[in-house]
Amino acid sequence: MYLLDTNNLEEARLLLKRETILKRNNLLDKFDNDNNTLLHRYILRNQADAVHLLLEYGASIYSINKYGWLPIHLAAYCGHDQLILKYLIEFEKR
Repeated sequence: MYLLDTNNLEEARLLLKRETILKRNNLLDKFDNDNNTLLHRYILRNQADAVHLLLEYGASIYSINKYGWLPIHLAAYCGHDQLILKYLIEFEKR
């Protein structure tokens, strides 16, 4: 998780491309101390490009943190970037 939790999207993209589907999904499902996934963490940091990258590689939009919040709850509450909400809604429809 630490390797993906970076501000360098190119490194994260390369790591995700190299990993098998099983390993990739395992990385995307890891939680921090607040049960936030990488998707939650990138939403909190207002990094729309990173959110999109994680969604492309199968990050779950249904992961709940210890406060009972889905990624879309954080995106709506924080309200930093409407593009993040758009991405979450778009990937939910798939």
